[in-house]
Parts: sequence; structure tokens; C-alpha cells
Amino acid sequence: MILALAGMGLVLAQNFKLEANGKTITEGETVVVSGLVDNDEIFSLALYMKLTNTSSEKMTVSILLDTVHKPIGTGVQICGFGLCRDGIFLPDQEMEPGEVRGEDHVFDALDIAYIPKENFDTAVIGCTVNDVTAGKSLRFDIKFIPTDTPVANESNKELAGVSVYPNPGNGLFNLNVPVQAKVDIFSAAGQFVRQMQVQAGTTPMQLENAGIYFVKVSAANGQTAVKRVVVR
Repeated sequence: MILALAGMGLVLAQNFKLEANGKTITEGETVVVSGLVDNDEIFSLALYMKLTNTSSEKMTVSILLDTVHKPIGTGVQICGFGLCRDGIFLPDQEMEPGEVRGEDHVFDALDIAYIPKENFDTAVIGCTVNDVTAGKSLRFDIKFIPTDTPVANESNKELAGVSVYPNPGNGLFNLNVPVQAKVDIFSAAGQFVRQMQVQAGTTPMQLENAGIYFVKVSAANGQTAVKRVVVR
């Protein structure tokens, strides 16, 4: 996934700092998230962020998405503070002085995921992070640009019969595969989490922290399948 930051703006006097890939997001800028998407496997694009309470006091924050420019039939999901919602907001959440949520803490995800349609629609999603304590806010746009994967239509590359359930879930999942396979698990930001070997049938799979994960199953014959898993 390629993430680029564009635009200039003034940072308001919030009690927080919002970053993506180590760069501070400023008021009114546009963050571009582009990458490969395969709708057959419900791939999504995600902006993975880090939110820091920079004040010396406890603060309350909320996040609101503006999806007016989202194509009909596409999906948006926001995760943070142990919550994953298909709606357009995260309700008021408290943060201790100096507390960090997100990017540097892989299992404490703060991300916004976009699930396009088969025609890989580009979408602009507005995001406002509200500093409820100080009565300030930071607004920026996220431009999601999905592209098709080179192997999306090559049926001989697809490993059929792979499923993960329940999904979404609270951390304990059942992974069902038709053959012996290697399983690689990645975070929403593409960071490697762990690898495991499984036999044909159903294997318990534990993901302890809230967030979005991708589970890649690879068979010995070269066929693969990737499943998107949400831990609430």
C-alpha cells in the first residue's frame, strides 16, 4: 500500500497530534491512500494513523466521517479504542496525558478502511477529529484510490474453500482450509504479525487485539486465498 500526504494547512491548537506514516496531518490537507484491491476477497484500503494526547490533562476525543463523496454500494469502516464500526463515527473516548493510540502500536489500531465495488471506485472520505475537551477540531480528507490486482481474474491462483468465522469476532476464530497450508497474518498496515502451519479442516486462530487483519492462506500447489478479519 502506498500512502502519500499532500497539501498544506495550519494546525489548530488541539490537545492532540494526528500522524500517518510518521507525518503530521494538518488542517484541510488531503491524504492519499492507493493500493491493490481484489473485491473477490474483500480486500480494503486503510489509512493507519497515530493519535497522541499532547496535553498534560485527560482529554476526550471523537472521530466523525463524512461519506457524502463515497460511491453507492461501497463500504467504510472505522476502528479505534477497541471498537470497529461500519458507521461513520467513533463516540467520545478518553485519553490520558501522553497516551498514544494507533500506528506505533500495531495491536491498538486506529484506522479507516474503504471497501470499493468491483469497478474499484475512487472515493474521498472526509474525517474530523474532535478535541471535545478543548472545543477544537482537525478536519482533513482521505482520497482512496483502489486498483485491481494482477491475479484477481486468474482462477487457477485462487484457493477455494477457505473461510474464517465468526467474522467480525472478539478474537477467537475458526480457520477452515481444504488442504494443508501455510498461514501468514498481517495487520491493516501490511505489517507481519505471525505465521502458522495448518492441516486440512478447521483450526482455532487467536487474534488478541482489536483491529483489521489479513489472513493469507498458501497451499503447496501455489494457490492462495486472503481473508479480511475484524477483531472487535
